[in-house]
Amino acid sequence: MIVKCATCGTHVPAAVTVELTHAGKTQRFCSARCADQAMREPLPELPALPRRLLVAVDGSGPSVRAVEYAAAYAVATGAKVQLLLAIDTAALRTLGIQPRSGTQAEPPAGAVERVLCDDAEAQLARCQRICEQAGVPYTMRIEMKPALEAILEAQSGADLVVMGSRGRGALEAGSLGSLSQRVVTAARIPVLVVH
Repeated sequence: MIVKCATCGTHVPAAVTVELTHAGKTQRFCSARCADQAMREPLPELPALPRRLLVAVDGSGPSVRAVEYAAAYAVATGAKVQLLLAIDTAALRTLGIQPRSGTQAEPPAGAVERVLCDDAEAQLARCQRICEQAGVPYTMRIEMKPALEAILEAQSGADLVVMGSRGRGALEAGSLGSLSQRVVTAARIPVLVVH
């Protein structure tokens, strides 16, 4: 069998090659000189650890575990956590209710929106307690827009998105694909999905 030297590209019989593991990869070389040259090449730089975590929360079990994981990671690395909860106003429109805009709001829309905001604040308070118990710096934010849109807009201020594998919107997930799958596909930064 003939193999190609990983350094110079010369083709030599496999029986006379020098085999080394370099950077986690086993390679074959035509001579000890080529193997030595490969070992002197600098290793690729590892990416920096994420220091700004964007944690998408919705109160579901996987979402809470994502906050716990992010808090543990932040303790170990000194990262900061931003908790983001999105209220999809499209759901209000589906019910025939227009969301509040400025000071003019119809009473039913205002009441429903208040209930949604109260629920969002309760979910964030739970996540806030997790961060406080871990002693990590955090900020909280509620966005009145679809979750995918809110996450993709907020990613510019983060190094890593952390989110649960399944959220509270099971019906939507079945018809449109899960939010975590859509974020993984569309995000420009790494995404960590917690089960």
